[in-house]
Amino acid sequence: MIGAEILDPKNIGWLKGIDSLQHYLGWSFFRYSDWTFPVGLNPRYGLDISSSIVFSDSIPLLAFLFKLISSNLPQTFQYFGLWSFACFLLQSFFAWKLTGLAVAGHLNRFLAATFFVISPVLIWRILGVNSQAGIGPHVALSSHFLILGALYLCLKDSKNFNLFFWTSLLISSLLIHFYLFFMVCILFISSLMDAFFIGKKLILRKFVASFLFVLVFIVFAAWQAGYFVGGEGSLSAIGYGFYRMPLHALFDPAGWSRIIPSFAGNNGIYSRLGVAFSQGSYEGYAYLGVGGLFVLTSSIGIALITRPAFGSFVNRYPFFLAALFFLTLMALTNQLGVGFKNYSFKIPQNILNILDILRNSGRLFWPVYYFILFAALKIFVRYFSANITTVTFVLLISLQVWDMYPGVSRAKEKLILDSSFQYVSPLKSPFWVEAAQQYRNIVIFPLAHSQWQPYWEAFSRFAYENQMGTNSVYLARVDSKKIDLANEALKKQLEIGPLNSESIYILGAWKDMPSMSLYFDNKKDLLAKIDGFTILAPGWVDCKGCRNYSVGALKRFAPLVNIGQPIFFSKQSGNADLFLLDSWGHAEDWGIWTTGESARILLPLPEQGANSVDLVFNAFIGGSHPYQEIELLLADRRIVQRFTKPFGNKVVVTIPESLKSVGYIEISIKVSKPISPLSLGIANDDRRLGVGLVSAVFK
Repeated sequence: MIGAEILDPKNIGWLKGIDSLQHYLGWSFFRYSDWTFPVGLNPRYGLDISSSIVFSDSIPLLAFLFKLISSNLPQTFQYFGLWSFACFLLQSFFAWKLTGLAVAGHLNRFLAATFFVISPVLIWRILGVNSQAGIGPHVALSSHFLILGALYLCLKDSKNFNLFFWTSLLISSLLIHFYLFFMVCILFISSLMDAFFIGKKLILRKFVASFLFVLVFIVFAAWQAGYFVGGEGSLSAIGYGFYRMPLHALFDPAGWSRIIPSFAGNNGIYSRLGVAFSQGSYEGYAYLGVGGLFVLTSSIGIALITRPAFGSFVNRYPFFLAALFFLTLMALTNQLGVGFKNYSFKIPQNILNILDILRNSGRLFWPVYYFILFAALKIFVRYFSANITTVTFVLLISLQVWDMYPGVSRAKEKLILDSSFQYVSPLKSPFWVEAAQQYRNIVIFPLAHSQWQPYWEAFSRFAYENQMGTNSVYLARVDSKKIDLANEALKKQLEIGPLNSESIYILGAWKDMPSMSLYFDNKKDLLAKIDGFTILAPGWVDCKGCRNYSVGALKRFAPLVNIGQPIFFSKQSGNADLFLLDSWGHAEDWGIWTTGESARILLPLPEQGANSVDLVFNAFIGGSHPYQEIELLLADRRIVQRFTKPFGNKVVVTIPESLKSVGYIEISIKVSKPISPLSLGIANDDRRLGVGLVSAVFK
């Protein structure tokens, strides 16, 4: 199913997707960090915004075990391939245990368990079909055996409540992935309630004691793993309702069937490799497989004929069934989808904020999915003889494997191809090798309010390889308050000082923070542009043996402009990225068009001072559109111009005295009547063009 390539612990090529790379890098930083208390802290992966091994989804249970023997492991070591293989083995074991509650005879029990092992929803996760969206395999979420174990404990007929096994299962799921823990926890609560209220297996004192016993162990394990270090702001992220399960999920192969077409057709947002989905419904993938669907539809028909005593099951497991219903509602969300159609209803914002904690809610259907398969198999085997069941199961398993093989094969081939992937770093200069010997941290500024920070892959890889710390990371959840505090502290360092002599700073674009004035001494510190990144290296100039990078050195953070020297905005100049803020098209050989009613220009002032700036525009006119009228705004100055010429329209903008000491000017452009080439019959271009900026010259 998955190939042997990923089992090689030294093979990390297949972990190139943003999710799978995050998992690997989180573990890699964790293994080289000192032991902490709580033990799950991962301080070098994120520095001031760091949290724990939990928030890189690196399977904390395995991270703890392998960190104990880290010194005996090769520098490049991943356990995710081994865990993928283990998930198949454990899925087999727990499927065997679960089907033992419904199927008699070893052969038929083995065949029934096989349906769980070849379940499309499991293979989908292990193979990482989402890698076509740049996400990659999510190995922790392949641990579906935890769900089978929970279903087994819920349905197993025993005299006593299995507190020890439930506690083990809950702690294991907590230390593998939170979503799996949530599902197992819901099933545990339902089982506890059924045992107390229905089965009368627990008296009140034992019921309360059992709950508190489990709660204490869960809180302790969560504390040690690092669940509580993320902060309040890291609990949720926007997405509930988008990453939902569509109503047709059980019947939608999403391209993984030769027989059944995808509900999203060929127009799904993930249409490569034959996979098709609408919106974020890939998280709710729950296709039963053609064999599973045959068993399900047959069982429904059998139930209609024989009318089994469902009432007794409902009376025996009401809380269990209520839990499955709750998980189904959570998975469907308030955005009910069928194909590309969507039916929504509003949820109060305060409730939605809580639900956002489980934003990838489509996953929550997995316990229901496996129970449906279990119930269908149970009804089927009770109706047919053992021999008919054996023959039918063999045929259905063979049919299911044949039916989904092309989809599995494409995903497997991509995984094997990714295994040979060799990352090419954008950090080419020898400067970086020398910097790794001089500094302990790579610090980017400003930090984004996002799960992933700018350039996180390049700098996280580099920092890990050189056993440095960095805040350029990707985390499953981020604390916005931590980001604000970190940005505030870094801004103070960079503007007021002192700089951290153990950190090299990677600065964002000047246009995103034009008012910033760097605190540095160019006789001691290096401010330079290296490999396209603006770096500030404290004490570099004084460093003995450090190379001189005067060629890329900068005198100031703002780009240098001079009186009388034109600033061109053509594609070749690269200045569009430096000075233009929003509502611009793509740079062309002559300059760049505005693409709407407004646009902005941000220009640093020359060190010599300037009184005005001359802007040269082209105008998009022609036919029934003989002129373009624009309004330029600078502070309290307003200039209105009407252009009737297509080229060479010059506008002189006087710089107010109040702005000369600021160090930069921001000019807003308002276009009265932008129009597209398509509407004028000139070209098949629907961009709403107004004026094109050619150049700017300070005078």
